Amino acid sequence: MGQMTKLALFSIFLLLWIQLSSAQTIYTITIQDTGNALWVIEKQQPLLNQLEIDEWEEFIKSGIDPELKQQDLGEFRSSIEAMLLAASEYSRRNMSADNFNVSYDTVKSFSGSFGVIKYSFTWKNFARTDSGNIFIGDAFSEGMVLTKDNVIAMEIPGGYDVQSASPQFDRREGGRIIWDGAFYHSFARGEPSVVLVRSGEMTSIAVIVVILAVISSVYLYFWKKRRSMQQPPGSPENAVPVSQETVPLPQADELKYDETIIKMLREKGGEAFQSDIVQEMGLSKSKVSIVLAEMKEKGTIIKVRKGKENLIRLAGDKN
Repeated sequence: MGQMTKLALFSIFLLLWIQLSSAQTIYTITIQDTGNALWVIEKQQPLLNQLEIDEWEEFIKSGIDPELKQQDLGEFRSSIEAMLLAASEYSRRNMSADNFNVSYDTVKSFSGSFGVIKYSFTWKNFARTDSGNIFIGDAFSEGMVLTKDNVIAMEIPGGYDVQSASPQFDRREGGRIIWDGAFYHSFARGEPSVVLVRSGEMTSIAVIVVILAVISSVYLYFWKKRRSMQQPPGSPENAVPVSQETVPLPQADELKYDETIIKMLREKGGEAFQSDIVQEMGLSKSKVSIVLAEMKEKGTIIKVRKGKENLIRLAGDKN
């Protein structure tokens, strides 16, 4: 009887949320695409010597006192239901919990042996779903500080990926994102906040962006090509516009440059400054100089120096 009493007292000590600083708590939240979540709260208490290990394992082997287990489970359920009530008020969404359970185990590692208690339950409507995306965070109605011995691990459902997380998680292990209290985390209300999107969605958006960019590039290429074909050869994009006082010049493919200049000079009484010809034809200075040089060589025009400018006259006109 004394041994059983000792075991009972030892188990009660562990089951009352183990307030010792050496106890580690791991919260694993497995998200479902429906918005429900399976919660597993695992508490690991170091077993400091062989006596504690033997007593704990004997306690597990001999069977858990059903009455003690139901009492512990009832207290756990009450605390969770109180948390859900606050979460429902904060998020303005109806929430509930079921499938409460508690189990006991022993874990042995290089760092020592641990007595493990696992509480689990299903949190219905834990996350908000919208247009195929999952929004996590509004169920956390109170801020909290994650101590160095605590860890929050969130399992992402298959076919989803993380679009954003606040605060940013410390590491990722496959489909699990982890906030480790060893790095110190202070969570505000509504945190940790995570947005999950379907895995192919972001890829599809990227493909659409690339296709639109290609279409835009092709359109720009043909637009520039068509514009260049509509301009006279050698015409710069920022050519000086033709004066509104003169008749619009024919396109280069309709009339040769020398014929255009001859017509222009006749309209101006047989002569005009070279700068005026450049302006009205909309060609570069070098292009006009080349055309005028060819016309002078043919004897069509003559050049007369007037100050700093060239005066162009039709051959045969008075100097």
